[in-house]
Amino acid sequence: MAQKSTRRRVFVSRDIQGTILFRLARYWVFYHLGLWAVLLVVEFFQQLVGSLFQGQMFSMTDLMGNFLHNNRFILIAPVLLFPVVLWDMTRLTHKVAGPLVRFRSALSQLTAGETVEKIRLRDGDLLTEFQETFNQYLDSMAVPHQHSSVGADAEDSHSQEVPVLTEV
Repeated sequence: MAQKSTRRRVFVSRDIQGTILFRLARYWVFYHLGLWAVLLVVEFFQQLVGSLFQGQMFSMTDLMGNFLHNNRFILIAPVLLFPVVLWDMTRLTHKVAGPLVRFRSALSQLTAGETVEKIRLRDGDLLTEFQETFNQYLDSMAVPHQHSSVGADAEDSHSQEVPVLTEV
């Protein structure tokens, strides 16, 4: 039975995971600011239309107070959900960043002339097609490249001596 490898750290690459998570947080904030802006505009026009039919004016303070009171759960829900989304995205990005960190380490070892074992990614990790290709490359480096006798014969037949003419 294969021993299951557990993750010790979920955040392994600031460059990869940090960039993705920062962008996610930015999109989350922009989305909710846009949502609140649209809801505020809708509330404004509802108050405006209501005040025209009732013949009374409304103040912006009342508008903001009513708006915040009526839509408070739209603010509370994203604030409560964001840590869950951020944690899940951290785990998802680790399924890409983890293998990339391992490939980078293996390539550094190869560059230094060290022996590298085949890479075996965890269940659920992404980039498994790179694992297969990388391991095939390691296998090809381990097998000494020998010319077959057929290839050598064909090579010998093409390398005939050509007389060189010299002037006397």
